[in-house]
Amino acid sequence: MAQANDRRWTWMLMRGPNRPVIQYSVPTVVVRLVMFIVIGGVGALLLSLVIQRFAMHDIVVRHAQLEQELQKKDQLLADMDKQLSIITASSNDMKQRMDKISQWEQQLQSYLQIPTGTGRQKNNNSISKTSHSTTNSAASKQETASLPPLPLGGEYIMLPATKLSPLLSPATESKGIIPPASPLAAWVSMSKQLQDMNKKRQEWEQSMPQLFKNANAFQQQLNATPTLWPTESTRITSLFGERSDPFQRSEAFHAGLDIGGDTGDPVYATAEGVVLASDRDELKGNYIIISHGNGLTTRYLHLSERIAASGDKVKKGTKVGKVGTTGRSTGPHLHFEIRKDGEPIDPTTYVGTPE
Repeated sequence: MAQANDRRWTWMLMRGPNRPVIQYSVPTVVVRLVMFIVIGGVGALLLSLVIQRFAMHDIVVRHAQLEQELQKKDQLLADMDKQLSIITASSNDMKQRMDKISQWEQQLQSYLQIPTGTGRQKNNNSISKTSHSTTNSAASKQETASLPPLPLGGEYIMLPATKLSPLLSPATESKGIIPPASPLAAWVSMSKQLQDMNKKRQEWEQSMPQLFKNANAFQQQLNATPTLWPTESTRITSLFGERSDPFQRSEAFHAGLDIGGDTGDPVYATAEGVVLASDRDELKGNYIIISHGNGLTTRYLHLSERIAASGDKVKKGTKVGKVGTTGRSTGPHLHFEIRKDGEPIDPTTYVGTPE
């Protein structure tokens, strides 16, 4: 079909016995060039296929890696949601505990409120008493009378300012919670905040019961201290100390206060305690003596009627008798005494002087 000489390639095409032969002559350089091009093209095609295969493999591997990272992120988000639910539950529990501490605070505040000398309390066993004067101005003066110094014992432990309402302090309100840069940082910040709150709550739960116990003891001691005015009248007819005796007309020591009033006016216990005596004699007339503990007693003399009996437990403000003029008396009044270990004390030191 083909013959070659030194420089050319010849192709002869025979179409039949009766037809002429066609010859094609091509230089050797051209034939070699065509073969080189064909071989190069096939090699380039194979190389391209190999490169594409490797590229596709890289794409598949990268896609698998991205899928794994996406699954990890989804799992992380699920874990964060779970942790957030736990934190929310902890936050709600913390709020309930804070509410409980707030109730303790309110109870402490109510315990530590000191009543004025002419105040009135009302309970199941006592009579509520109003102001001693029928005019609004006198009542206002009576309510604003300053409380005299109380000779109380025991230690008064004031609640530290940092433990009263740390969550409502101005510094806390102004500081707030700074938005974190990422959800993970938000979770870390919130978790630390809850840990701090839980630590503070544990400190409160340890300190508040003892503080509450101390305040309760203080309240009990205050209840047993005579600070209420013993009757509705505020007209003092004779002060504590030396005076001219109304019967002997000579200087004598008066061991209490004489408070003028109308026969039948109510007489109230100035502090809670136990009735030591409810009796009558020629000098004191109808009288009641109440023990308040720690050697402190109060006496109510010249009563027209005794309501409390010996051994009765009375509360501050309990009606124990009525004003009268029995015994050594010149007219309806209440002789009121306070004694410490049997020695008379000026009652105004405890109940004050009405204005």
